[in-house]
Amino acid sequence: LAVDGQDYATARQYCGLALSAAEEGEDPSLHAYTLGVMSYIHLHAGRGPEALRLLEAAQRIADNPRFGVNPAVRSWLCEAIGEAYALTGDKVAGARALHRAEVLFDGVHPEDVPSWLSFFNSECHIVRLKGRCLTRLGHHRAAITTLEVACVSLPEHYVRERAGTQIDLAAAHLFGAQQQVGTAELAAAAEIAGKAFQLALTTESGRNQRRVRELLPSFLPHSRQDSVRALIDAVS
Repeated sequence: LAVDGQDYATARQYCGLALSAAEEGEDPSLHAYTLGVMSYIHLHAGRGPEALRLLEAAQRIADNPRFGVNPAVRSWLCEAIGEAYALTGDKVAGARALHRAEVLFDGVHPEDVPSWLSFFNSECHIVRLKGRCLTRLGHHRAAITTLEVACVSLPEHYVRERAGTQIDLAAAHLFGAQQQVGTAELAAAAEIAGKAFQLALTTESGRNQRRVRELLPSFLPHSRQDSVRALIDAVS
């Protein structure tokens, strides 16, 4: 929650407590997971190399067969690694990490998943994170299909997650429009981004509001279109 609220100082404090608990409890799974949570501070800021350093440290722990780290944790880490590689520009490595995440997830048994990971280990979150990673990797058509499934599968009360997923979906449509110069894709991107912004206002999520505003420069060359104009007016 602190990460989502962009209160990164508090997030680091909580992560520090979690790392201490993992070390004292001799829990490698929790240790690896906490390093992964810390990486999201960098992922949200678009700092791929910094996120990757934390994630690689987490993966070294998670992949050590002596520790028996749950495949759910390892799958979750690989999703984040795929996004981090995409931010560094290494899309081949990103796609490889995403594939490994899916393979690992196939071996997950829900009854064995640590309770502190169960929220992120549900099918809707796996699909949501996969769609985000595909968007980062530039696979926009696959990302749109995946994110549309995520939007349908997310429970109604996961409002912040829905807004974040809609922002990823808007980005995928927007970048697809840039490649194809399609007005339909552009209109879809603007409409979805507008819905996401309203959800971000409702939940007072500053990060999601910022993410929508970061898309605006790509919309500005098309500001004469009604859908784009409506988005700009809503966000400005």
